[in-house]
Amino acid sequence: TSTEASGTVVLPTQVSIVSMETGYAKEVYVNEGDTISDSTVLAVLDVPDLEETRDDLMNDLETQSMNLEEIELNLEYTLKELETDLKRLDDDILEAGMEVDAEKDLLALKSSRVSEYETTVEAFVSLQEQKEDLLLNIEKQSRTGELSIKKQEALINQLQVNLKRVEQDISDSQITSPISGEILSLNEDLTVPGSLI
Repeated sequence: TSTEASGTVVLPTQVSIVSMETGYAKEVYVNEGDTISDSTVLAVLDVPDLEETRDDLMNDLETQSMNLEEIELNLEYTLKELETDLKRLDDDILEAGMEVDAEKDLLALKSSRVSEYETTVEAFVSLQEQKEDLLLNIEKQSRTGELSIKKQEALINQLQVNLKRVEQDISDSQITSPISGEILSLNEDLTVPGSLI
C-alpha cells in the first residue's frame, strides 16, 4: 500500500530564551511539556545587587526631597524676615524724613542749630543707604534660593531617572516568553534555586 500527499512542510519555530540580567535562580513557573502563550512569565531571577541599588536610590530620593523642602522653607522665612526688616526701615525713613522737615522749619525760624539739622539729614541718608543695601540683600537671597531649589530639583530628577532604570532592570529579571508554544527543555541550573544564571 502506498500513500501520496501534497502540501507544504512547515518547520516548527524553536526559540532559546535568555535572561536579560545576570542573577540567581529564584522561581520557575513552568515545566517541560507545558503549553504557554506569549508574554508568559517563565521564571524569575534574584538580583540582589540591583535590589540594593534600588533601595539606596529610594532612600537618597527621600532624603533629597526632604532637603528640597528644607531649602524652600529656609528661603521662605529668610525672605519674610527681610521683608519685615524692610517694612520697619521704611517706617524709620518716614519718621526720619519728618524729623528733617521739622528741623528745617526750626532752622528757618532760627530756633535750631545747623548742626542739629545736619545730624537729622545724615541719619535720614544713612537709613536710605541701609534700605538700598537691604533691597540688594533681598534680591540676592531670592535669586540664590531659587538657584538652590533648581539644583536640588535637578538632583531629584536624576535620582528618579536612575531609579526608573534600576526598576526596569529588575523587571527584566523576569524571563518571559516571546511566543506561544510548548516548553521543550529547561536549563538545569534554572531549576536549582540560587544557581547563577
